[in-house]
Amino acid sequence: MSDQEKDTKGPVFRTAVDHMPPEPETEEKPRRRFEDLPPAAQRALLEAEERRKERDALKVSADRPAEVGGRGGLDPSRYEDYEIGGRAIDF
Repeated sequence: MSDQEKDTKGPVFRTAVDHMPPEPETEEKPRRRFEDLPPAAQRALLEAEERRKERDALKVSADRPAEVGGRGGLDPSRYEDYEIGGRAIDF
């Protein structure tokens, strides 16, 4: 059948899929091995891993229970807050 014969038989309904361009075929690039990276990149990755471990260790220490009978509030040596309820507190 030619295109003209198809058009004369009735309306042609098209969906959005008919108008979409074909997806380009992409090949996934293989990931580089750690040993194949330049030395600067290896150092950067190792440093980032160390920072993540430190951050996770701090998070674990923050999950500890509160001090029993402690001062409470912010650390005075860090925030220069040596006063509780109007009284000077020497920690």
